[in-house]
Amino acid sequence: MTFFGGADLDAMLGTDFGVPVVMGSITVKGIVDQFHDEVGGSDQGPQLVTRRVTVRVKTGDLPALAAGASITVDGTVMKVLQALEENDGAITRIDCAKVA
Repeated sequence: MTFFGGADLDAMLGTDFGVPVVMGSITVKGIVDQFHDEVGGSDQGPQLVTRRVTVRVKTGDLPALAAGASITVDGTVMKVLQALEENDGAITRIDCAKVA
């Protein structure tokens, strides 16, 4: 497992893939992934198909990050479902849902 330094992470998140992530007065760059998640079902197909949104940011950049918090991702308001450090802890994955 390779540990990335702060400069490496800033370069990675600041690429063309990085989008603004805002929490309160703090704006950072994050990488967004959106995909469909199939829940339940049988050989006839899933009972429910949902769209999942995850955002990856540098750990520590959003100090008040916690489940239930609101963040704005590339202009869309999201509710934080959970925030988990990945691998070596340098990146935090935020699982979120769009606020209706």
